[in-house]
Amino acid sequence: MLIEGTLGFIGNPDLNPEVDIAYELGLKSSITSNDAINVTAFWKDKYDFITSSTILIEDVTGREVARTIRINSDYARVRGIEIAYLKRIQKWFSGSISLSYSIATGQSSSASEALGDILATGNSETSVETPLAWDSPIDAKTYAIFLLDNTTGLFNKPWINKMTLYTEAIYRTGKRYTPYTLKGTEAISGRPIYEIVSDPEKRYSEIGASNFWLNITYKKWWDLKTTQLAFTFEITNLLNTLNTAIVNPVTGEAYQYGDPVPSEWRDPSFIDPRDPRSYGTPPDNPARYYEQRHILAGLSWKF
Repeated sequence: MLIEGTLGFIGNPDLNPEVDIAYELGLKSSITSNDAINVTAFWKDKYDFITSSTILIEDVTGREVARTIRINSDYARVRGIEIAYLKRIQKWFSGSISLSYSIATGQSSSASEALGDILATGNSETSVETPLAWDSPIDAKTYAIFLLDNTTGLFNKPWINKMTLYTEAIYRTGKRYTPYTLKGTEAISGRPIYEIVSDPEKRYSEIGASNFWLNITYKKWWDLKTTQLAFTFEITNLLNTLNTAIVNPVTGEAYQYGDPVPSEWRDPSFIDPRDPRSYGTPPDNPARYYEQRHILAGLSWKF
């Protein structure tokens, strides 16, 4: 079936499913009865990666027109290593710290991205293997759980008892993006012109600002005969860190007023009603940041 429009799609009944082949080699070792370490190396290959290409077909008038078709062409792979250390102290403490490093490369991150390349540059195929859009090399996590549940309570005070405190910290490298370079300034407005680099080997070559979260959860409960009443207090992103979700490819961080932006973006510093870009989505979209500090409190009654 032919779909009208710019580079409309046509079906491909000969499309093969993507094939994933994954390898994983791990080592788990108990250093002591309260200490353990895990080391894992992994490798994942994706074959017959579905991408987009253009073909010329005849329409009802006999004229040749360009249409988009999904094909099996691209290749992607992910490889990395993860190390985790687990610790326990009697019944009152347990925790873990883990660090992973991975690299994800391929010829395109998705079929939609390949379509964007076709619309932007006319390129439908590439043999260059570059980082993928969802590649995040470093991912570090740590958590600690403190439990107080005994017969005497803390400092022999029964009312300071039956509670847990969970703390969690996460560090992750930012999103990848393709850099933009300064090409000059507009003659009338003086707005700087930033355009995406044309070198295919520079695609997703830069990493945006890193992200950090600190979360805590406190729980206190009371045993009431055959039931249990619990109070929970949770704070996510305790430090209210502004973590970048939408990267400004000129600066590598989330947009802040006054920052230069790509030429195809709307720039609040240079508003011109005659410029079609002035009516686009503004770069100060609140969604450019991940969720900021969030506080939850609640009661539960377990029968």
